[in-house]
Amino acid sequence: MNAPPTRLGTARRLTNPATPFFRLRFIAPQVTEGSGFFLVTAVGPKSEWGQTMALVQTEAENTPLQDELEALAGQIAKAGFAAGIGTFIVLLII
Repeated sequence: MNAPPTRLGTARRLTNPATPFFRLRFIAPQVTEGSGFFLVTAVGPKSEWGQTMALVQTEAENTPLQDELEALAGQIAKAGFAAGIGTFIVLLII
């Protein structure tokens, strides 16, 4: 299954405007043998995948339970610190 050779400098349009996610099938393609050229036009956040991920990423807000648990954790930390200071003072005196 060999593709016919193409000349260098000839450009092909790989995307079809009717199918915007056509480019996503080129993510991690498996090539078993042969050689070829691939023109990379964008990487990272400027790529199609990067733009899609930027649209779906949102900062999650804390739930009321998480807020209460954070407050409880703060109180436990303060109590532990106070107990540690108290233990240090008692051991220092003895």
